[in-house]
Amino acid sequence: GGGSDGDHAVAMSGKRGHEPPKDRNQLGNMRVIRRNLVYAVGLAPSLGSEDTLRKPEFFGQYGKISKIVINRNHPGNTGDPKRSTASAYITFVHPEDTLACILALDNHHHEGRTIRCSFGTSKYCSAFIKNFRCNNPDCTYLHCMGDAEDTFTKQAIQAGYVTSGRDVLLKQEQMAKSAGARRRVGGGGPSSTGRASANPVFPPPTYDAPPRQSTALVNAPGAFPQIGNPSLNRSAS
Repeated sequence: GGGSDGDHAVAMSGKRGHEPPKDRNQLGNMRVIRRNLVYAVGLAPSLGSEDTLRKPEFFGQYGKISKIVINRNHPGNTGDPKRSTASAYITFVHPEDTLACILALDNHHHEGRTIRCSFGTSKYCSAFIKNFRCNNPDCTYLHCMGDAEDTFTKQAIQAGYVTSGRDVLLKQEQMAKSAGARRRVGGGGPSSTGRASANPVFPPPTYDAPPRQSTALVNAPGAFPQIGNPSLNRSAS
């Protein structure tokens, strides 16, 4: 997994999670998983540009990307420039595409390097922990509580399992099995907002697509009416 190095300074505001603990100092040891953020390490220097990573041969095939941040300064354990790597934070618009990317790309070998992918994490602002107002307008750490299901100790994050996506995959596979989902590969990712490549360099996403709904059933006499404006429902999905 990404470990503590997966911490990413990302502004988080608006939706409020659970209340802070009575002992707010506990928050210093807590991390919040960002379900739309991929933390990728072990990338070859040839991939160290945003334009390259956005291509459908690479991350663009998994879903619509809203932001990429690249760190090119990883000389490698031996100091050999031939073993140098880059890392990147890729923010997807849809969380389901993030998971598909992690599951497809983690442990993939490319240009003599092993790519590791995990969910990125964020930590709490020190002012928020102390229950003070943060006076840094550019601070991008957390100033409100994250969702309880996405909040873990730093040690749990470093262990890697909760950022690997495999716990989410297990739940999804159980749900997909009971729903009769179809296994799909490629297709622009689960949200279909990515750009499928005819010659992908990174492994295409593999995911469970919901079974096709029968139009005969929807429009049959006595069927439940659609709620609201169907075109609005489609655009919101």
